[in-house]
Amino acid sequence: MIKTKHLNRSMTSQHLGSEKKMKIHKRLITAMAAAVLTAALAVPAFAAGPTFRDVPASHWAYTAIEKAAGNGMVAGVGDGKYDPNGAITGGQLLAMLTRHFCPEDIETDPIVLSQAGHSGRWYSGNLYAALKHGYLDGIDPTEIDLDAPCTREQMVTILYNVAGRPATNASALAQFNDRGQVAAYAVNGFSWAVSNKVVSGTSNTTLSPRGTATRAQVAVILIRYLENVEGVQFPDVNGGATQPVEPTPTPTKPDASSSQNSDGTTNAAYVNSLCDVGKSNDYPTTGDASSPNANGFYTKANVDISGAKLQYDVIPYVNAFLAKHPDRIEANKDFQPWNTTMHWVTTDEQEEYTLLRAKEAYSYFEHKRPDGTGILSGENLYRGGSVAEYVIKAWEGSSGHASTMLNAGYVNKTTCVASCGDVWVMTIWGDVNYTAVIKYAPNNYISTWGK
Repeated sequence: MIKTKHLNRSMTSQHLGSEKKMKIHKRLITAMAAAVLTAALAVPAFAAGPTFRDVPASHWAYTAIEKAAGNGMVAGVGDGKYDPNGAITGGQLLAMLTRHFCPEDIETDPIVLSQAGHSGRWYSGNLYAALKHGYLDGIDPTEIDLDAPCTREQMVTILYNVAGRPATNASALAQFNDRGQVAAYAVNGFSWAVSNKVVSGTSNTTLSPRGTATRAQVAVILIRYLENVEGVQFPDVNGGATQPVEPTPTPTKPDASSSQNSDGTTNAAYVNSLCDVGKSNDYPTTGDASSPNANGFYTKANVDISGAKLQYDVIPYVNAFLAKHPDRIEANKDFQPWNTTMHWVTTDEQEEYTLLRAKEAYSYFEHKRPDGTGILSGENLYRGGSVAEYVIKAWEGSSGHASTMLNAGYVNKTTCVASCGDVWVMTIWGDVNYTAVIKYAPNNYISTWGK
């Protein structure tokens, strides 16, 4: 996660928006003049055939990709390919937008970047320009990882900021059944994008806000923005559809009626189809809600846990650690019985919360929530690992972490482990913690203590 600092601005957002539009129009006028001159020389504005061999004229995004490539907005990935279905990271998106809309503000001085706290990444200069123009306004730094694939709601919000955050009406989303899954920060962006025909959804009734933005989608949405909002007229493209229609994706998730197993536990396949957290039916859980949320868990929370994974692989290593302390069995026989077997959590809330903590800790490595509130469970954190055995050994080698991990042996406590990138979190649950996580699920697990 790249933590960002908002730069001091010498102009208001409105002034920046006006200046941006003037610069856009100047560049586009120059581009259009060049296109007219090219036409006068009897050279077509676009190549006679497809620019990229993996984007033929029959591809749904062909026209937009040709326009974007012809005007230097997008480039291929090598070997004559564009990789239309490939993911785009937040950093790549910012680089593309700043190179086109505000190239004069892309900082290259390493001293300036260092002082501003934006050095160390290939897109640092682009990030500097993007922050200066407010492209990330409204998005909490914990909500976006610029090195990870960009979600559709992040992409739309960034472009909404490029447009100057105009007034909009959320009623534009009424037709979409998954509008409730749109993060609060992205509602205005999606409303604006739908109203201005910048985004049409992945189907007539779905926005797929947490789906990964593809390179084809980025090209299409950018061209739609320039044509429908800025009024830009691009030269005609040979072949291809004039109004690209993204194909309805083949359903990959089970119907919601299959979201529970026959015994009432949460269906792992359904959860994984929505958020791919590696959930297993071998460790069944149930939730307090009457229907599944956007992650497929039966909780009353609406949190983004994309990128986090449950780590059942730790179980044998935790058990091996507990087996090294047989003295605790005798010492605790009359008070909270203790054994050498770890007990995996049994509720959806505990798993979802642990996944959320892993994602939060990836960008905010503290034993508290990014908003400053307290955590709801006992907790171990680790950064820098990808193998369960090494992570458990690292905790075992630290007296404080080992002490916390010993709690996994209590018969009346349960444990969950998840990771996000190279950050791992172990949560330990007792009766008080269990009650709290269910109580605060409707508040996205944000407690009233700790601030």
